[in-house]
This record gives sequence, C-alpha cells and structure tokens, in this order.
Amino acid sequence: MVRSGELVDNVQVMDGRTDFTRAVTRETLLVPVTQSNRDEFRTVVEIAKTISAPVASGQKIGVVKVMYHDKEVASTDVVLTESVKRKSLFFSLKNFLAKLLIDSEALIFNNRPS
Repeated sequence: MVRSGELVDNVQVMDGRTDFTRAVTRETLLVPVTQSNRDEFRTVVEIAKTISAPVASGQKIGVVKVMYHDKEVASTDVVLTESVKRKSLFFSLKNFLAKLLIDSEALIFNNRPS
C-alpha cells in the first residue's frame, strides 16, 4: 500500500535557507488485502505542515498509518529527505540585496526609451 521513499508532502521550513523540503515514508508497508475487504482499509497521514530550521535529513516529522476500520494495522515514519540549515543574518541580507538588485535592473530596463 505504501512504498519506502514515497513522497508524502512538501513541508514548509520556517527560518531555513530553503523554504520547503520533501517528506517521504521511511519504510514500505505491505498489508494483505482481499478484493472483498479492500474498501475497508484507509491510509491516514499525520505530519507537521510547517517545521522550523535547522532540520536534519532523516528526521521524523510524522507517521503514515494503514487503518482497518478504526484499528491501526501498520505504520511507518515520515522523514525529511534533506537537511536545512537555519538562515543566518548574513544569508538573509545577501538574498535581500540580490533581490533588490534584480528588481532594480528590471525596473531600469523596462523604463528605457525605445
């Protein structure tokens, strides 16, 4: 039902050098299912939608559960695929200045007389 490394979601990283990171399942979940009871199973995902940097690759941020009626029959951790460092003041200032320069150049080139 669930494969190892299957993408669960992209998770927002607050104060990180990148804004998002991928969350995937740690292990494969195999649950014996017959044609007659297939509709009685469901998959439940419980993950944090927003996390704060720094975070490490492989860090657990949630779980995927296979439910039969209301009973959990299998589960695996949801983990991050990459580490994200916290933004430093220098990193934030560098990005701000780069964006300011790009916006200024676009403004200058768009307002040139023909």
